[in-house]
Amino acid sequence: TDAATRGDSLIIVSGNHQIIANGETATFVIDVKDSGTGEPISNARIDFTVEYEGTAVGTTETAVSDASGRVSKSLVLNSGDGFYLVTAAPVAAPNNKALLAVYTNRRKIPASTDSSKKWTMFSPFAKPAAGVNGISVNGMAGSGSLIVYRWNPQAAEDAKFQRYESVSGQASPNNSTVGTFSDFQAGRSYFALSKGADVAVGLSTVYTSSDSPHQILVYPGWNMIGNPFQHFIDWSLDVGLDTDPLDTQLTKAVRMSGLDANSYHTKIYWRKESAGGGYVFGTSNTIFAGMP
Repeated sequence: TDAATRGDSLIIVSGNHQIIANGETATFVIDVKDSGTGEPISNARIDFTVEYEGTAVGTTETAVSDASGRVSKSLVLNSGDGFYLVTAAPVAAPNNKALLAVYTNRRKIPASTDSSKKWTMFSPFAKPAAGVNGISVNGMAGSGSLIVYRWNPQAAEDAKFQRYESVSGQASPNNSTVGTFSDFQAGRSYFALSKGADVAVGLSTVYTSSDSPHQILVYPGWNMIGNPFQHFIDWSLDVGLDTDPLDTQLTKAVRMSGLDANSYHTKIYWRKESAGGGYVFGTSNTIFAGMP
């Protein structure tokens, strides 16, 4: 194929890391260039495929670059709440693909039964406007079939609930004797389980978000934390430890990759929700994805 018409390099202009509602349209803008010359390529065909939570959905759609080498493609993502991975691949060089990530503003909590409990960990990607009202779960969190807990390393350990606290208003026998909490906080993670049908948990329509440094106070022992931003962050490069709680701008923070391993255990684990479950160890370059 002539290099002048190959179009084998994709440059993402906008549309990656979007937050939309299930069923809404996501628009991606990509520049198509020749990898050898760097020149924009017109009339280059780009195939778009969609995965929802790891499974291919829909059919491949194609867009063609305009005279400036630009492609703008809109896709309706309506397979459910959660994570979508969109792959854009030039027909001339399908291995030179670009990956685009989209999250819905709600997180699916799969139905479970007492005999096969399947807990889902979620973390608000922004600060809820007003306590538990900031998280909507087909109504109020903790009501109906949904059960929500958080781990508090400062709580006194209990034989049944260990150090897990329940969300305020959670009915017996799932209301923890360790204590309760009434605020969902950005940067914190929570466990949820639905004993009925699939439900979805997410921020209500009024919430605040920020790209400023976000400080999460952690305590000795295990802490359940999450990404408070609407974009990906790198565990080793974007997260640091600051031993001065008054340093709100984190000017004294030391990146995780530079900490003394003998002083701090800086590894990260998350709960694997596929077959087998359990916890998975994250490598030093683990990417945190915001999950409503």
